[in-house]
Amino acid sequence: METYFSVGQYHWVSEFAPRNCQKFLSYLVGWLCFTGWQCAITSITFLAGGVIQGLIVLNVESYVYERWHGTLLIIAITAFAILFNTLLAKKLPLVEGLLLVLHVLGAFAIIITLWVLAPTASAHEVWTVFTNAGGWNSAGTSTMIGLLSPIISMIGFDCAVHMSEEVKDAGSTLPKAMLWSVAFNACLGFLMAVTLCFTLGNVTDILASPTRYPFIAVFYNVTGSYAGASVLTLIIILTLTSAAIAEVATASRQLWSFARDKVSLRYRQLLFELYVISDGLHTGHPRLPLHRSHHARRQHPTQRRPCLPNCHHPPLSH
Repeated sequence: METYFSVGQYHWVSEFAPRNCQKFLSYLVGWLCFTGWQCAITSITFLAGGVIQGLIVLNVESYVYERWHGTLLIIAITAFAILFNTLLAKKLPLVEGLLLVLHVLGAFAIIITLWVLAPTASAHEVWTVFTNAGGWNSAGTSTMIGLLSPIISMIGFDCAVHMSEEVKDAGSTLPKAMLWSVAFNACLGFLMAVTLCFTLGNVTDILASPTRYPFIAVFYNVTGSYAGASVLTLIIILTLTSAAIAEVATASRQLWSFARDKVSLRYRQLLFELYVISDGLHTGHPRLPLHRSHHARRQHPTQRRPCLPNCHHPPLSH
């Protein structure tokens, strides 16, 4: 029996979607997840590269900020994450464990430093005063737009699913890991957000910081030291770099699982899929052919492999 669970979402869609659109929906979700994780790598390396560049701006007065410098940093961090996953894959659990300790201890180090050294704002100012620095049409719109950046810390917990074939007792271990990671980081993130709101200082001055990352300016204003601000910022850089390593590991498993199902995007196949969708929407009866692999015919229904448009399996032997 072959049952692959590292594919994640498109396996679930294949299992629970209506039969008349099972294949197409699983195919679509598979490509969305694959491209999404590939893009997630660039987003996290963009943050890491930008923070490094901001730290250089803080410490080197003669440095001239150039966008292409940031691009080179993004490429360097991405290359490092790929090389780490290629050459040191066996060390990944150890390194991730050490960086988890850094993540927790570093967060508390930043929180304690800010509460001890920074002048704090009043509760009234923190909870009732809203700043629309982006010039949006209302404070509500500004708040919703502003949530886009911090919400990224609450997504991606499904990365554990794509490592399921390398985890012992994945059926019970992964759900616990996902739930605990979301709950713990939600509490830790809320504590960090409240801390920054109370210790932020003058919002206008912080936003005008040449580092282009307000938290770096907050660290420097609070500590009054380039070294102190650099150490606190280094914690953020190491955490982002470790996240890049983990995202490359996840994206590689996602791509590997997709390739294992022999799924590829071809010009004619894409036209055929679009034709079937348009025909189904017009007639109300999608004509996408349905078939099940020989594994699916012999296994329990909840253990079927995803049924994908270009997924071919050898004929059942007699």
